[in-house]
Amino acid sequence: MRCCSKSYFAAGREYAAVGNSAAGVIGQAALILLLAIYMDLPGVALGVLLSAALTLALDLRVVVKYVVAFPVGRFAVGPMAAAGLVAGVMLATHDLSLMVRALALAGSWALALVLFQLLPREELRFIRQLVPWPRAKRIKSS
Repeated sequence: MRCCSKSYFAAGREYAAVGNSAAGVIGQAALILLLAIYMDLPGVALGVLLSAALTLALDLRVVVKYVVAFPVGRFAVGPMAAAGLVAGVMLATHDLSLMVRALALAGSWALALVLFQLLPREELRFIRQLVPWPRAKRIKSS
């Protein structure tokens, strides 16, 4: 059973849980079949990813509407878009050397963190305090 099922039941939305599960399974089968025909194994992987995003979108719609409202863009769409960006970069660089791919991966994650604002300012400030950056010593004037 999916993670949102308890919140569906708590909100009295059992039929929505069953309907979203059925839509997710049908969407997954259709996406996998169609993308496997055109893209082989990478198509299957893309179909699974897209069907997970479909099911997540259906679940989030019900949870936000009937259980608890929260910033979906910040906590769901942003991380999914960041993962999509990184996956796209990795697919685009699959013919290059391992070192270039590793640099592309690190760069795309850094870009995704900034572009989709995945770390709030408070967390960035906390991380900066933890990292022992080389700091110049201040000379006290007497």
